[in-house]
Amino acid sequence: MLDLSLFTFAPVFPGSEEHPATLCVLARNKPDPVAGWFVPVRHTMDASVYLGALCDGQSRPRHWIEIWVQSVGAHGGRRPDPQMNNASLDQRWKMWAAALQEESAESLHAGPWQEIHPRPTYFSIDLRKMIHPTDLKEGRHWELCTDDFVLRKAGLPAFSGTTGRFLHVPSAVADPVFLTADTTVPPAPRTRTPDKEFGFDPAWIPFNPEGGLMLFRALEPYSLRQFKAILEGHHLEAANLESDTLILPEIAPTLRVKGYLQNGHGLMFSGRRGKAGRCLELFLLKTLLFGEVVEQVAFGVKSSGAPYLNLHANDFRVTLGAGGSRLPVCWSFRTALVRSAESLAIEITGGRNRMFQPVGPVLGSEYRPKQFSAPHAGQGTVRIRDVRVDPGDLLVVEGTLADIEASRARRSDLLQLALPVRGQRWILHARVLSDQQLASGELRFETLGQPVRAELRDALTAVRGAPLEAVAFQFQPVASSPCDLYSCAILGLEILLDPTRVRLPLAVDEFLSFARQVALEDPTLPLPTRRAKVLGAEPRFQTSLGPQNLGGQDLTPEDAQAVIPAELWWLYFDSLLRMLPGELPDAWARDLGDVNPAALDTCFHGSREELSDLAERIRGVVFSDWPQNREVLEILRLLDQN
Repeated sequence: MLDLSLFTFAPVFPGSEEHPATLCVLARNKPDPVAGWFVPVRHTMDASVYLGALCDGQSRPRHWIEIWVQSVGAHGGRRPDPQMNNASLDQRWKMWAAALQEESAESLHAGPWQEIHPRPTYFSIDLRKMIHPTDLKEGRHWELCTDDFVLRKAGLPAFSGTTGRFLHVPSAVADPVFLTADTTVPPAPRTRTPDKEFGFDPAWIPFNPEGGLMLFRALEPYSLRQFKAILEGHHLEAANLESDTLILPEIAPTLRVKGYLQNGHGLMFSGRRGKAGRCLELFLLKTLLFGEVVEQVAFGVKSSGAPYLNLHANDFRVTLGAGGSRLPVCWSFRTALVRSAESLAIEITGGRNRMFQPVGPVLGSEYRPKQFSAPHAGQGTVRIRDVRVDPGDLLVVEGTLADIEASRARRSDLLQLALPVRGQRWILHARVLSDQQLASGELRFETLGQPVRAELRDALTAVRGAPLEAVAFQFQPVASSPCDLYSCAILGLEILLDPTRVRLPLAVDEFLSFARQVALEDPTLPLPTRRAKVLGAEPRFQTSLGPQNLGGQDLTPEDAQAVIPAELWWLYFDSLLRMLPGELPDAWARDLGDVNPAALDTCFHGSREELSDLAERIRGVVFSDWPQNREVLEILRLLDQN
């Protein structure tokens, strides 16, 4: 548990110290050798996140919060992609804040700081409070300059078109001075460094030196894995509950007691129903948890208009209800996705089409599909079949690319062609028409619509049907929200299985092998039938993925099958299988780019409906006398066949 005597609750906004409710950041009395003066929660692409609290007039924490400080420079977070700029980063921040307000208003402390840049802020070690630097000559505060006209007049890059941020004193009487906001880099030409001459004490600790936008949201105290461990009845070490005991002292200490759930706490029916009741209830809670994870990802993709591309279990946090809740504690959870999408949209063909790529390096993990291959380039022969003008005055070309290794192309790959026509090389972007049955080494393509240029249209029309030799091409793999759908499948697998029974890497390996075996079955058969055939032919999947791995109780495979209806258990896996893009003919996406760019969340619709329906069916079993009424099994089997 954190010793609060080692910290100061410093109001984030100077002058608010006397308010009865104050937003404060937790500042150490002595710096940590690694973390520094503040308590970092996480770093994202464009923000540093610190632990804070909403305090009363006596500086006592009442609600624990995350303080998000926009960080475009090197301070705290990672540098964004060079193609981004201040305008797009600010717009992205505002969209995300608005989405949070819509999705979970109770978790967001709304205010003007989400839309308007606050003054640059530093922490004074001596005074133990925040400071807005003041220009010694003008006697007024420094502010972030967001006026492009003012910056250009001073010979500096515009705010909106770059990531450079400069401080100034608005309407200064003397000659205006501009300071480089990012204190970790040398000053830009025509700017100065923040120092004592301009009212900046070198001993101050930068908190929001760039005047970045801010956001305050409720701290979700438990990680996804911590909450899963709670459900499975594992003993949690005190170190893992350091912040949890700080937030929920009436709940967290009991979770240190081994056997907390086995002793009848936290669940609804454990006392009356015993081992069977606990297993069924745990299965339902895990299904509900997985459903919330998918909902959060779908909402995040929809609200940001961009995929995540690198989701991880650490991106999800869980809140449990307070001690006065009328529900058992494990039924009072709420899940939150605590990271905004960190992918970059690349506009092609005049901004009418988009593809996405991760911002910065992305490490491989179990949650990331392996299909992120390098671009494949070469030369081939192109035959133009048709040149037409579609509605919107868009030029579209249909043709055949031959003499290539066509089997490597995927439907969503972006195909770039350099056509040598009339002494020029015309660059066209196209999509692969994979449903066209062609000879070996050939594929059909259709270019993305682009504004009509008469010269290009006439040149391509003139060479229709004529082979164009030595055409340079490149396939650029496209990943979008189906990549997040894959990540959700692995998260769903991790949520379902107890890691003390089967470790996640082993579970993922077995699950993907299971998927490939199901894919070999007759695709005209229903998925439950194909899955059942594989389970009958390969008993090892029953061992590695069966209900005895649920956790919460020590069950033999025979006991687990008697307690948990097999139909419901494997329907959960059917949902996971359909989340793997391109693995099965009935998957929700044919590959990692198979989604409407204007509606990225649509690939989640089928999974959301399936999980909702599955939860309802499990709930019906939990609230029935399933252990005493084996007739339900036969009813479920018949329903499953229909």
